Amino acid sequence: VGFWQLLKSTGEQHGLEITEYVDERLHVVKSTAAACRFLKYSYKELNDWTLVVAAYNKGVGGIQSRLKKQHKNNYYELHLNKETATYVYKVIAMKELLSNHKSYGIHFLNKGFMRKMNTKKIVVDTTINDLKKFAADKKIDYIEFKELNPWLLKDKLPNESRKKYIIEI
Repeated sequence: VGFWQLLKSTGEQHGLEITEYVDERLHVVKSTAAACRFLKYSYKELNDWTLVVAAYNKGVGGIQSRLKKQHKNNYYELHLNKETATYVYKVIAMKELLSNHKSYGIHFLNKGFMRKMNTKKIVVDTTINDLKKFAADKKIDYIEFKELNPWLLKDKLPNESRKKYIIEI
């Protein structure tokens, strides 16, 4: 789920809240931090970036198991399922394209082509029974509210523990 395509277990292992009401895999900042923590952990375990990329698709345990069973110590001698094998080469190709985009005739648009929204972040530590009313009270259209906070899955946010959530408006 989300930009980084994190499994529920991976997201939870790396600090994301995933419940019926909140899925922080859809929170671009928090999920990016979790993906980075996963990559850092994977590199510590595997000590090889190509294996880390494979582990992003197959899991660290899955890669470690294949390395042990096949008596190999690097990705390029490892027999893996087609999905993981092609995933690694897609990532390598994307890295090459982004690193050398001009030589491939790729030119990025000016940074200013998307409108910059003036937003602010507010801290909420109580239950919100009606997010539509909450958005209206904050003078923001509910569609924009949901676009800014896609990690809020339903029309309410129970918060009996008084956890501090940062909501963008």
